[in-house]
Amino acid sequence: MLAAGDAFLLPLGDDPTMKHLFVVISDPSQDAQRVVFVNVTSWEEGKDDACFLDPAYWAAACPFIQHESCIDYRRARVVPSSMIEKWFEDGVAERRDNVGPQLLRKILEGAQESRFLPNNCILILADQGLIRL
Repeated sequence: MLAAGDAFLLPLGDDPTMKHLFVVISDPSQDAQRVVFVNVTSWEEGKDDACFLDPAYWAAACPFIQHESCIDYRRARVVPSSMIEKWFEDGVAERRDNVGPQLLRKILEGAQESRFLPNNCILILADQGLIRL
């Protein structure tokens, strides 16, 4: 069963071999039909800096973070947990270690501050008490 902080690799775009790291940031036990997950992406100037991830600090919590990264809140998605589980079963997505409570808290703090998180995601996270409106 999915939980907040679960991480997985999933194709982003048309190339199924190019998988990117995503993290579940909502609580599927509260709402399994609306699971919010966000993309971890390489940091570049001009990207959303609401959640900058320095590998020197975060690599122990999430070994996948090997260079300066950030959360791309613009690419946040909402799907039922059953769809993510199906992606695992079909080999479309690959499970990774949970990011841990400290990193999850940082990602949620960034969600609170980001100007780019879609409104539907904001409402789901607020309904679950994970961020404030």
